[in-house]
Amino acid sequence: MKINYANSCYFPLISYKPNIIYYYIFLKQIEKYKKNELSSNEVYDITIVGGGLFSCCLYYFLKKKNPLLKILIIEKEKMLGGYVKTYKNNKKFLFELGPNIFKLNDDSYNLIKELHLLCNVRVLNKKLIRYIYYNDKLYPLHFNLIGYFIFPLIKISNKVKLILKLFFKKYKNINLYDNDISVENYMKENFDLQHYNFLLLPLIYGSCGGNGDISAISFFSRNLKFCDNNINSLYIWRERKIEKKKRHKLNGTKFCNTYTFHNFFYKMNKDEKLFHYMNILNKYNALNYNKKIPLNSYKKRSLFHINKKKSLNIIKEMCVLIKNAYKNFLFLYKKIIKKSKQEEEKKKFIGKLVSLKYGLYEIISKLNNYINQKYVCTNCEVDFIKRTKENLWMCNIKNEKKNYTIYSKNVVLTVNSKICSNIMRYIISSDIKNILLNFSYSNIISVTLYYNKKDVRIPSNFFGFLSSDKLAHILGCFYINNMFKERCDDNNIVLLTLYMGGQNNPNDIFLKKEEIAEIISEDLKKIFQIENNIKPVILKIKKWYNAIPIYLHNYEKDLRYFLDELNKSAYQNLFIDSGWITGTSISDRITSAKDLSEFIQSKFFSE
Repeated sequence: MKINYANSCYFPLISYKPNIIYYYIFLKQIEKYKKNELSSNEVYDITIVGGGLFSCCLYYFLKKKNPLLKILIIEKEKMLGGYVKTYKNNKKFLFELGPNIFKLNDDSYNLIKELHLLCNVRVLNKKLIRYIYYNDKLYPLHFNLIGYFIFPLIKISNKVKLILKLFFKKYKNINLYDNDISVENYMKENFDLQHYNFLLLPLIYGSCGGNGDISAISFFSRNLKFCDNNINSLYIWRERKIEKKKRHKLNGTKFCNTYTFHNFFYKMNKDEKLFHYMNILNKYNALNYNKKIPLNSYKKRSLFHINKKKSLNIIKEMCVLIKNAYKNFLFLYKKIIKKSKQEEEKKKFIGKLVSLKYGLYEIISKLNNYINQKYVCTNCEVDFIKRTKENLWMCNIKNEKKNYTIYSKNVVLTVNSKICSNIMRYIISSDIKNILLNFSYSNIISVTLYYNKKDVRIPSNFFGFLSSDKLAHILGCFYINNMFKERCDDNNIVLLTLYMGGQNNPNDIFLKKEEIAEIISEDLKKIFQIENNIKPVILKIKKWYNAIPIYLHNYEKDLRYFLDELNKSAYQNLFIDSGWITGTSISDRITSAKDLSEFIQSKFFSE
């Protein structure tokens, strides 16, 4: 299988205004290709390894800024999307096999708005209650001060101590520890173990499937986002862009910013250029100057008529100036009003937990419309990459039939650290390889099932539960059609999606489907107090291997060492970004894709 260079670039250009800068870049690229006819047929601008949400977003953002880029996506599965998978069963049930909900931030909101999906956004009902499962009972957890104080699993004295310590800052900042400390030890040293056992431990199970041994700095900064991470930021591309600007300033070169090419006066005052206003002022000054010069009597009458005519012209021009200034004021006023309305609309969604009417795969489907499918290789894997003498990246690709090679100016790896280690095996040292292989991941099983509502005792305001039991197979559960009514058209059905496995039960992933169904049935019977030996109807079981990173001891320091290695010239134009580096949530992935696209774009414009 041979992949040729994209002679013509496919991308919907209707919504993007032509830019003379892109045309300049295009001519510059053509000149390069004329020198080397081989590269014009086989070299891609960017090759993206992995076809998940991040990759689709990265493609979209890059093409949006520069439609001329030639981008190839390589994905090992049949479809793009990665962990974002929406499943429809007999037109009756709609559910997710991966993430179910996510919290909107500015970048994810803007993307959804650009994709015209705002009308399909479904905000989670605030009235739904989370529960903590402990000792075969469900305990409601309300996210307010009163709900916190009536939560029965934590003593009042410990609650008061926690509030006082937080208020007076009588605890050690997580960034001040010289050596990494686990979540359990940090809570034991600074607060109490009840808050750890009944609040933080369930959140650890629900967010990454780990346990109390995970790194405190990683968990608090990456999963909960309670604090900053002084070792590694989630916004690595923004930081590198700032560093790049500083280097350009120190070297005395001008950094080319692609977002400052539009002239405000040109766009706002196409008919009244700045020099036009200056001419009016010059005429006015000349008139005043002439008045000061002593005039002979025979010239006074003719000059009077000339000056009168000039004055009338100046008045007319000033009227035109005032008229257009008024028009511009109205334009700006309308723009401000429109922006304020947009901000009000935005506040309804930002920070809210949401899903989409037809599932989260709607985002992938919309992004797919902007991707040239001719340059998407599915059922393919990158075996290894190497650097060529021409400063290109050679990618060896394998599929079921045969192996083949492509060349690319830039390569973006969006896969987990273990796969990165294998792909980069010819270009990294043994210590870097060991770091990548030692990063741990949890294996998660997603199970969707349903009961008849009459057979199960479940609260009407039930959102879901997280387990605090250290031996439980079920880590957490969502009441799907109570969260979003469009997931099931039958009100007499209780549709549940639950997750099992994780670090406490790593062997669950190897169980047969029948064994998984039996374990779930027995556990749910205790949790929901189900009688008469009624078993659930299993709709779908999905196993996710190496799904979510577990931040073990010294995770941040090892990651920092690896990221510093990538900054060396040997890895120039090789970019690595995935959930184990810049965050696992959907909004994290969208934000990082946008940041990386801007960083790559700045590199193209500065070259």
